[in-house]
Amino acid sequence: MRARALHGLVPEALHPPSVARPSIARTAGKADDAHELWVGVHLPLLAIEAMPVESSAPLAIVEPQGQTQYVVAACEKAQLGGVRPQMSMAAALSLVPTLETRSRNTQREQELLEQLAMRAQRFTPRVSLVPPDGLLLEVKGSLHLFGGMEGLFHALETECRAAGATAMLALAPASLAALAGARAGKSLKITDKSQLIGQVSSLPLITLRWPRQTIERLEKMGVYSIGQALRLPRAGFARRFGTAYLASLDRLRGRDPGPSTRFRARERFQRRLDLLYELENHDVLLEVLLPLLQELGTFLQKRQCGITRLDCLLHHRSVQVTRCSLRLAAPGSDVQHLGKLLAERLATVPLPEPVRACELRTSLLVRHKLVSKSLWQPGEYGGAAGSESSELVEHLRARLGHEAVYGMQIISGPRPETS
Repeated sequence: MRARALHGLVPEALHPPSVARPSIARTAGKADDAHELWVGVHLPLLAIEAMPVESSAPLAIVEPQGQTQYVVAACEKAQLGGVRPQMSMAAALSLVPTLETRSRNTQREQELLEQLAMRAQRFTPRVSLVPPDGLLLEVKGSLHLFGGMEGLFHALETECRAAGATAMLALAPASLAALAGARAGKSLKITDKSQLIGQVSSLPLITLRWPRQTIERLEKMGVYSIGQALRLPRAGFARRFGTAYLASLDRLRGRDPGPSTRFRARERFQRRLDLLYELENHDVLLEVLLPLLQELGTFLQKRQCGITRLDCLLHHRSVQVTRCSLRLAAPGSDVQHLGKLLAERLATVPLPEPVRACELRTSLLVRHKLVSKSLWQPGEYGGAAGSESSELVEHLRARLGHEAVYGMQIISGPRPETS
C-alpha cells in the first residue's frame, strides 16, 4: 500500500531495470567545457561579523520567530559549547550560560554583503548578491588572470578576510550548484559539465534553501540528498511539489544562464554609527564623524564621483532627529573640505538632547568632469575663476545658511547702492 501511495514518485533505483522510468537526472551527454564557471561564496558567520564585538564572551545572534527567539548565527566559542543555528535562545543559554545574545541587524549585514560584492568586482564584473549571506561570481574569463582556480580562490579568500568576513567557496558550471557546494562547506572545483551531477549528488537538500515543509516531506519519502531528488520521476515530482522546485533542480544541472541581476554599487552613500555613550559637545561629535567622512571619501573615489548635498542626522533619545545639511556650490569629494564645512555647520546647530547615533547621507552621485586647468592664475591675462570661489560660497553657506548666499558677482565698484 505504501508503494502504491508513492506511485510515480519513488526513487528510480526502486524500479526494475526493465520498467525504469524517466527521471529528473537524464543521462549526461558527451563531456564538454563549460561556457560559464561560477564561484559560489557562502558567508556562514555574516550575522556575527556584521556586529561590532567589544567583549570576548561567546556570542550568538538571535531573531524572533513568533513568540520565540532563535539563534541565527553563533561564534566559534559558542559553537564549541554546542550552540547551533535554528536553536532556541533558551536552549542555547542552557548549554552556554555565559552566552551573550544580540538582536540581528539586517541593515549591517546588507552593508557588509555589498562591501564584499564591491571587492569581488576586481575579479569579474559579473557579481550578483544572493541575500542574506551569499555571492555569485562568473569567473570563466578571469581564471588565467589569477593563475587558475587555486590562485583565484586564494585571492578571493584574502579579500574576504581583509573585509572581516569568513567565506566558503565552491566552483561549478552551474550557479546554484556552486552555491550549494559552498553552503555545504565542500570546496568543489568542477570545470567539466559532465562531472557536475556526480559531484553534487551527495550534497544535502538543505543546501538548496527550500522551505522546511518541503524538505520534511521529501525526507519522509527517504529523499535526503540532491542525487536522490534528481532520480525522482519528473512528472510526479512536478505534480506533488510544483514546477518551481523542478526548475531549481534543472538549474543545478546548468540549464539556466545564471542570475540575471548583477550587483551595482549604490548611487547614494548612507552610513550610521551608534555611539557607545551619549555626546553633546560639537567638537567631539565632529571627531566621531571623521571615520564616516573617510569612508565617504573612499566611496566617492572608487566611483570617480562627487556630491552636491550631504546630510548629517543626529539621533536623540526622546526627541526628533536633528538634521544638519550641507549644499555644495559644485560637486565635491574632498574629505578635508567636507569636514571643514561640516564643522562650520555643526557649530550653528543647537542640540535639544545628547546625541545617541550619527548618520551621513548624500544626494545622488555626480560624475567628475575632467577639465584642464588654466595656465594663468585667476584674474591674470583673462584667467578663469578657480575653485576658490565655489569654496568661499560653500563656507559662507555653512556659516550663514543656504538661503543667505546664492553666489558671487564682480561689480565695478564697492558702492552701498550696488550691494
